[in-house]
Amino acid sequence: MKLVQIPVGKIGTPYHRPSWRYEALQNPYKYNLDPLCSRQLSTKLGEEDYHISNAGYMKRLINQGLTCTVIYRIPPVVTKFSTKLKPKLASKFAGLYNKQFKKVHPSKTYCEHSDTTANYPSWNITKVKQLTDQYFKKLILHMAGIDFSDDIDFALRFWMSPENKELRKHIGCSSWAEVPIETQAKRWRITVPRMKAIINLFYDFSHFPKDRTARWVMLKQMTDIGELDHGEFLFYKKIYDLGELGWKMQFDYHHLSVEEKEKIATYLNETGITNAININFGVNTTKDILIYNRLIHDVHKLSIYKQELKQKEAMISLMEMKAKEIGRDINVGSEEANLEDVKLLQALIKELSSIDNEPKFPSIIDVQSVP
Repeated sequence: MKLVQIPVGKIGTPYHRPSWRYEALQNPYKYNLDPLCSRQLSTKLGEEDYHISNAGYMKRLINQGLTCTVIYRIPPVVTKFSTKLKPKLASKFAGLYNKQFKKVHPSKTYCEHSDTTANYPSWNITKVKQLTDQYFKKLILHMAGIDFSDDIDFALRFWMSPENKELRKHIGCSSWAEVPIETQAKRWRITVPRMKAIINLFYDFSHFPKDRTARWVMLKQMTDIGELDHGEFLFYKKIYDLGELGWKMQFDYHHLSVEEKEKIATYLNETGITNAININFGVNTTKDILIYNRLIHDVHKLSIYKQELKQKEAMISLMEMKAKEIGRDINVGSEEANLEDVKLLQALIKELSSIDNEPKFPSIIDVQSVP
C-alpha cells in the first residue's frame, strides 16, 4: 500500500483549510490519512463499544495521565489445579484458560477514556517518521510525546490562548498577503522558527490556487465553513484587491507614500463600479430598478468628472510651461519691457488661479488698466 504523505488530492478544495495540519492531527480520516494510523479493533464490552489499540498507543496515553485497570486475574482455584498437573499439561491448561478469557474479555486492561482521549487517533509512529511533510511529522511526534519540539509547543500555546485572538487575525492577514516570514517575525518580536511553526500549522496558504478567480472562491468558501468571521473576511477582501496595502490602509494610512495613497484613491473611485455590478445581480423590483438607474447615472457623472480633472491638470501644466518660458525670455534691459512681461505673467497667474471662480474684487491688473 502506498504511504500517504499529505492530502494533495484535497488541496484547493473546500475540505482544505489553512490549518489543515492541526485539523488532520485530530481527524486524520477527513484528509485520507488513516493509513498512517494503527489498526483498531472494535468489539463490545457489555453495553458499550470497546476499541483495542496497539500497545505503543496505550503507553503514550498512560504517559499523558490515562489510568488503566488490569482486569486479567487467574482465580485461586485455577492456580491450585494447575500446580497439580505436570509442566507440559499445566502449560496447555494455561493456554486454554487464556483463550477462554480472551473470548469473554477484549483486553487484559480496561481504560477509562476522558473526553480528551476518547477519540484520540492512534498514530503508527513508524509510518509517521517516514512523512516528508516536516511540520506535520513534528506536530504528531510532539503530541504523541515521542519528540518534544519547542517551536510546535509555542505555536500550539499561542493558538489556544484567548489573549492572542487579535494577533492571530493579523498574522493570518499577513500570511494571506504573502508577507515574508522574517518580516512578520520582526514585526511581532517572535523568533523566526516559532513564526514558521505558527504559519505552517494554522496559516498555510502555500497550496492555494494562484488564479484570482479561484482564490476569490476559496476566500468565500473559508467564510462559509467558519474558518473566517465577517470582520476577517473584510480584511482578506481588501488584501485580495490591493495586496498588503489593503491591510495597511486600514490603520496606517497617514504613513503611506504618495504613490500608495494615489493607488488607494483610484481603488476607492473604482469601487462605485464594483458596487453597481453587485447591485445589478439583485435587481428584482421596480424600486430596485430606480435605485440601480440612479446609481448608474452617478457612475457616469463620476466618469465625466474624472475627464474634466484630467483636462484641467493638462491646462495647468501647459500654463506653467508658458510662464516658465516667458520668465526665461524677460528683457532685463528695459524697464517698460519688464513691466509688460510682469503684466503678462500676472495675467497668466490670474487665469491659472481663477479657472472656476470669478474674483469678488478687482485685481491689481484690473486697477492698473483703468485709465
